[in-house]
Amino acid sequence: MSLTDEKDSEFSNITENNLNRIHNTVSKVGYSDGITNGRESVFQMGFDTGYEKGFATGFELAKYKAFYDVMNKSSSAPETLKSEGNLYEQLNTPTATDKSHFMTGANDEVARLSQQQSDYLNEKKSLFAKDLPIATSLFSR
Repeated sequence: MSLTDEKDSEFSNITENNLNRIHNTVSKVGYSDGITNGRESVFQMGFDTGYEKGFATGFELAKYKAFYDVMNKSSSAPETLKSEGNLYEQLNTPTATDKSHFMTGANDEVARLSQQQSDYLNEKKSLFAKDLPIATSLFSR
């Protein structure tokens, strides 16, 4: 074997070792980046969905509370609205930010929690439509 063949063989081994190190490093970084990107996209989707559903629930509940607070303080409010305001008070609806209005679960899927939140809000809206028809009709215009 000649000196040139030994140098070529040694160079080939060094090149192959370097290529393997680079390949392993890139694979680890790519795997890590993939996990991070997947985690971020899932968390972002969950946050976006939760924010949307939570805002809709809070908004719907808060507008009734604010409406009846104003009506009860107004001296010129019609008696029908004042009596409806009394019915609202009897419903004992917690404040719009109370945790009891929002679906939570450590291992629940976002889609399932989102559906539960929508169902809860629809039940509340139906209850208000039945018990508080004047305000509900004002809000639906």
